[in-house]
Amino acid sequence: MAGAGSDRPAVPSDSDVVRRWFDAFNRRDLDALLALAHPEISFSPLQIHGADVLHGQEGVAAVWARMEEVGLDHRIELTSMHTLEDGRTAAVGVVMPGDVDFVGIYRIEDGLVREGQNRFAGEDTLRRLGIADPG
Repeated sequence: MAGAGSDRPAVPSDSDVVRRWFDAFNRRDLDALLALAHPEISFSPLQIHGADVLHGQEGVAAVWARMEEVGLDHRIELTSMHTLEDGRTAAVGVVMPGDVDFVGIYRIEDGLVREGQNRFAGEDTLRRLGIADPG
């Protein structure tokens, strides 16, 4: 006999959700990205997209349109994932082409990206977040 709740699909970990978010971004799959976006998402894209904080799935779609309009085709190669003390997930990687350091801080709610803040980042930023060796 199956236990209670066995019919429910497993809830992905926060890190898995963030990895799927970046996979969809790198594949330029807007539908997959929107499927991972909480309806009330608050999202800060990299500065190359503008300094706006975008809200809702329509905000994600708007930054996507802006990227296509100006011909941006960069991708993010993740190098590590960290859970911060406040429960958010830090995705560390490199913006390619260009080999520029990147960190995205994500809050996941109900298996969806509720908040995302993306920044160019160096060792100082990673130390402040508590995810780099003090040096």
